[in-house]
Amino acid sequence: MTEAESITDGIALRDRILHLYTRLRADILPTASPDLQRYLHCVENVVSGNIYFGTHALRYYAPGGGPQVTVSEHAPPGTCLTAPPYPAISWWWEELSGTAGRGSI
Repeated sequence: MTEAESITDGIALRDRILHLYTRLRADILPTASPDLQRYLHCVENVVSGNIYFGTHALRYYAPGGGPQVTVSEHAPPGTCLTAPPYPAISWWWEELSGTAGRGSI
């Protein structure tokens, strides 16, 4: 795999997992315990902080290019919505309402 291909694949995996997280959060937050709500809030702080850093740190974009961030409730076009092949997180897909056993969201 080339460097460019690994970057493209990494971005696609990030988008895939973040899309799943937002779906899972929306599904469980209404009935989550206060501790789980606090945990999810902390996860969001880490994710948003990382996005902010990645889009504002000079080392991550070309001079004169500036950050380009798109916020959306929908996965980017072409995002694979099936579970990634990583057991540590692939079980998340089964936790979403109405998707257990189907492997996609």
